[in-house]
Amino acid sequence: MLYLHVVAGSVGILFGFVTMFFAKGSPRHRWAGNVYTVAMLVMTGSAFIAAIFLKPNKLNVLAAMLTGYLVGTAWLTVRRKPEAPRALEFVAMGVAAAAALFGFFVVGTAPGTGMTGFGLFFGGIAALCLASDLRFWSTGAMSRAQRLTRHLWRMGVSFAIASGSLFLGQMKHLPAWLTGSKLNVVLALTPLVLTVFWLIRVRLPPWSRKARAGGQPPLTAAP
Repeated sequence: MLYLHVVAGSVGILFGFVTMFFAKGSPRHRWAGNVYTVAMLVMTGSAFIAAIFLKPNKLNVLAAMLTGYLVGTAWLTVRRKPEAPRALEFVAMGVAAAAALFGFFVVGTAPGTGMTGFGLFFGGIAALCLASDLRFWSTGAMSRAQRLTRHLWRMGVSFAIASGSLFLGQMKHLPAWLTGSKLNVVLALTPLVLTVFWLIRVRLPPWSRKARAGGQPPLTAAP
């Protein structure tokens, strides 16, 4: 299980960086994004199992739930029409609700563990995501620009959680040249910087006009 987690996580992070630099909507971007999605779902699934049964860790359970939810819903956003949720969307909303409750009432209230802040932070993200899901699915309408924004930030945040977990959370396992030069910090923060860049970029002409008009760039399953 550990080897599966490490391999899937490494592939996911590698292709996360690749998709960030490929032209949005290009065939290479779509292909790399699909690889990222599959790798991240395998990684979060194995992390969830390990954090419950092999090496119990409440924070890792929460992080796996939230990251898997973000990746799955980001992918569904560009693969489904927004008129009405189907089974997978309802499953995803259930995961978000469970992550919010787990973050607030289990991780966030654990005394003396140092996890309170992370529990409340991750639980808050899950709660906001669930509110967003309920809003969109209750109205049955989501513009192209809204879908693109939703896709970008959810993929970006999932990527940031994964890269932070590796480059900051596993520093003791990283080579000295990486940590000594603080390159690990740069790599951990780069997904957030790139996500903010693309969120701003898609709101500027000509991207914003095309998104509102329903033209290119196409919605694709990648961050």
